[in-house]
Amino acid sequence: MLINALIALLLCPVSLLAHTLNMYDTDRVAELRFSGQEVELRLQYGYKEFPGLNVRLAMDRDADNAISDSEAATFGMGLMDSVVARIELLADGRRVELTPIREPVVELYDSRGIIPQHCDINLELSAPLNISSGKKKELQLALAG
Repeated sequence: MLINALIALLLCPVSLLAHTLNMYDTDRVAELRFSGQEVELRLQYGYKEFPGLNVRLAMDRDADNAISDSEAATFGMGLMDSVVARIELLADGRRVELTPIREPVVELYDSRGIIPQHCDINLELSAPLNISSGKKKELQLALAG
C-alpha cells in the first residue's frame, strides 16, 4: 500500500508537468490543396491556454472582459492582413499572389471570456497556378517574421 502511494506521488508531478508545458504552446499548421488551376492554402493557428489568453486580451478592444462577434472578426481580419503581407508563395521561383477566399474563422469554443483558454484561428487563401497538363511545378512557401 505504501509503495503504491509512493509510486503515485512520483508519477503525479510528471503528468501535471506534461499538461503544464502544453499550456504555453502555439500550434501552426499549413495545408496546401490543389484544385484545377489554383492552389489553396489553409493556415490554422492553435493558441493553447496562455497564448490564448493573450490573444483574447488583444481581441477584447473595449476591455469589457467579453469578446463579441465583431471583435473576433476584426482580430481575425487583422491577422489575415498581417499574414498576407508577410507570406510568400513561389511557383517555379516566381512569386504568386495569394488572396483570401473567405473570412477568417475565430473559434473561441465554449467561452468568450478573457480567461486562459485555447482558441483557434483559421485562414484560407488561394492563388492561380497556371499549370499545363503533365507539367510539374515546384512550390515554396515562406512566412517572414
